[in-house]
Parts: sequence; structure tokens; C-alpha cells
Amino acid sequence: MIGGLTTLLAAEATSAMKQQVRAAAWMAAGGILGIGALAASLVGLHQWLAAFMPALHATLWIAGGLALLSLALLTTGMVIRKAKRERSALNMTAMALAPTAARLVLRRINFSTVGIGGIVALGAILGRKLGK
Repeated sequence: MIGGLTTLLAAEATSAMKQQVRAAAWMAAGGILGIGALAASLVGLHQWLAAFMPALHATLWIAGGLALLSLALLTTGMVIRKAKRERSALNMTAMALAPTAARLVLRRINFSTVGIGGIVALGAILGRKLGK
């Protein structure tokens, strides 16, 4: 029974990892194409501005705009990093039940404790779903 559960858990973890790798590959490809599009648009902006002013001034205006944008993005990132992270109900329940689960594993398990554990887990899952 435990071997089957271990196999099921390993298959689920492998499937989730493959999905994450595929998603990361698609996002990386999108990011690379986005960088190329940004470079092309900056060249176009420079050529358009150079028609109205000297090329050096056009370059400086673009550099100043990019510096302000990077400052705004860095400030936003620092604010988000300092913000408190909200803990999920499932994580809090798992942390609260960890000592009880360890005791159950170390001693003989009967059907009543399994039933109580199932009810508590079901309550945690339903509470998480209804809380959203």
C-alpha cells in the first residue's frame, strides 16, 4: 500500500515539475521575443526623434526615459518585497497538525484516528476553497 502511494506521489510530482518546465520555457521564449520587440521599437523611436532633433539629444531622451522607467520598476519591486506575505489556510493547517501527524506515524494507527484525520483534512480543504 505504501509503495503504491509513493509511486503515485512521485508520478504527481514529476507531472507537476514537467508542467512547470514547459511553462518556464514558453515564458522564456516570450521574454526573448519581447526583448527583441523592445529593441526594434527603441530603434524606431530614435529614428523618429532624430528627425526633429540632433541624434545625440534623441539618444539622451530615450536613455532618460528608460532610467525613469527602471527607477519606477525597482521601487515597485522593493515595496513588494517588503510587504508581508499572506499565509494560506492549508499551510497553516498543515503546520498545526504536523506534531499530531508525527505521533500518529510513530505509533499504531487505528481506523478512528484515520477518520478524524480525514475529516480535519477535508475541513481544511473546504475552508480554503470557501475562503477564496
